Amino acid sequence: MKDHKDEIQQDIEKLLNRFNELKQSIKTKQKYITNESIKSKQQLSEWLQKYINNLTAEKERIDMDIEKEEKKAQVM
Repeated sequence: MKDHKDEIQQDIEKLLNRFNELKQSIKTKQKYITNESIKSKQQLSEWLQKYINNLTAEKERIDMDIEKEEKKAQVM
């Protein structure tokens, strides 16, 4: 009976160790996913801001060209 109890205790310890390893692995993966999500959102925000800035600059250039052409047309 004692041998059986010892064997069961060893099995329980092995299972607990495995459980703790899996639990830690899950926590690590969750942290990684969270960090990557944050990083991806930041990169997307930066990209969109650059895109918006480029569009705004292009719009300003086009507006200036239009104004220049309007002034030329008024002189004629």
